[in-house]
Amino acid sequence: MNVEVVENAHVVVRVIGDVELPNIDALREAIETAVSKTSDGFVIDLSDVGYIDSAGISALVFAYRRINPSGGKLAVVIADKNVRRIISITRLDTLPGICIFEDITSAKNYLTNEPDDQPS
Repeated sequence: MNVEVVENAHVVVRVIGDVELPNIDALREAIETAVSKTSDGFVIDLSDVGYIDSAGISALVFAYRRINPSGGKLAVVIADKNVRRIISITRLDTLPGICIFEDITSAKNYLTNEPDDQPS
């Protein structure tokens, strides 16, 4: 798994590869970096992730708990139907302040409150 934090108009944690226990520390560190850069919210881009285990779910909950107290938003981009299903089963998509999107543009629009933002 590769993880990078990209900061342009929005902070994006971009993840490439499977998210599993052996590599979860890199994701948590990237989340900490993102939280240190913004309290308004950020994107976790999982569009290039084909598998996420319970450690990955835990990392998403960690991100939510870090950004939510300040009223920040967490936009998660998921392209893979199996990853989306796991998120749905764990009900992460029902937490206030977390929205799941199929593309990065919609996720960024959600953070800026543009009117056509509709989580998928």
